[in-house]
Amino acid sequence: MKVVWTSLAIIAALFVGLPSYGQSTNEKPTIAIISVPTDSPGENMASEHIKGTAAMGNEKGAKVVVYALGGDTWWVQPYETSPYTDIGDDSKWESQTHGGTKFLALLVKPTYKPQGKLSTIPATGGDVLAVAKWPPEKK
Repeated sequence: MKVVWTSLAIIAALFVGLPSYGQSTNEKPTIAIISVPTDSPGENMASEHIKGTAAMGNEKGAKVVVYALGGDTWWVQPYETSPYTDIGDDSKWESQTHGGTKFLALLVKPTYKPQGKLSTIPATGGDVLAVAKWPPEKK
């Protein structure tokens, strides 16, 4: 009987280390923007939040950083002092934002240091895990 219990304990320990059904340990990080406010760029907060989804893959503690385009500059949202947006357990995220003509969402490692404004869109790599643009680019 002791052998049976020992065997069951070993099998249970093996299953604890496996990913749950439907999860992949090799999943590539992705991010998508699913809705944006229609407000024009300006100093006031937009009437609606920007919303999206993100899959972190193997990356723990990833965050979303949102930028809105005003003129020819990408401005971090909602404020330079609070640029990070958390991702919910349901893989959804949303953030206040000012209006913009276009929007950008970055899925980033916790070590990413957002700039207050950008003139170009960052490439994927290093601390930037994935990039989404609104309107989305046609493929």
